[in-house]
Amino acid sequence: MKFTLLSVCILVCLSMNSGCKKDEPVFEVDPCLSASPKEAFLSFSMYVDSLPFELQTDYLLSDGHHVKFETAQFYLSGIHLLKDSNQINLSNDVALITPTSLQTNLGKIEQSSYTGIKFDFGIDSLRNHGDPTLFSAGNPLAIQVPSMHWSWNQGYIFAIFEGKFSTTTINSSNPGNDFSYHIGLDSNFKPDNLRSFTIPLHVSACGDNKIKLRFNAAHVFNGLTLETDFNTQSTVNYGLSTRVRNNIISGITSVQ
Repeated sequence: MKFTLLSVCILVCLSMNSGCKKDEPVFEVDPCLSASPKEAFLSFSMYVDSLPFELQTDYLLSDGHHVKFETAQFYLSGIHLLKDSNQINLSNDVALITPTSLQTNLGKIEQSSYTGIKFDFGIDSLRNHGDPTLFSAGNPLAIQVPSMHWSWNQGYIFAIFEGKFSTTTINSSNPGNDFSYHIGLDSNFKPDNLRSFTIPLHVSACGDNKIKLRFNAAHVFNGLTLETDFNTQSTVNYGLSTRVRNNIISGITSVQ
């Protein structure tokens, strides 16, 4: 009888595969320890001095002028992450920064610690004369609305800033005067367009993986007299286009 009961117990234990031996520990894989490449992002915030940027909004500049932006967007290209003294190539190295598109996916990169970022303002001469119709929708070099390409010149517009200015508040009873800055041409893509920021970034499976920059749109008007410096299409009033280009570049700073 004892042998029979023992046999039954053994059979039950074997069939249940539990209860007759200690539970084995279950090890869960920490998703944050994944070694596969992860997406990194360039993330902008836009301001007019200390105020959040909005289109169609009256802003008072430090020189006493009121401005209202109707269009405000610009290109960056040749974007690289920095790792010590090395440059890390990115699959997406062009960004079009607009009030409604402030974040650019730089592609998947190795999980590691990086020391900063570098980029140029505008589009390098090799790509400046490409055909925007060859790029799919969503690519910053594709056809944009409003257009960021001069069909007559076969080149991209590096930056467009348009709107109104006045010496008093801009509203329905005072629409103000037009300003229009279209910055482009290979001659406006220069070595001093290069910007580099030391910003620690640790790319990991569980991080936000963002390099954060900010743009102060008030810088567009630094040193300008709006009553005379209100329009450039780069081929006309080229000196003004260079000044506006420099102002845009100086308006980009890091967020620490």
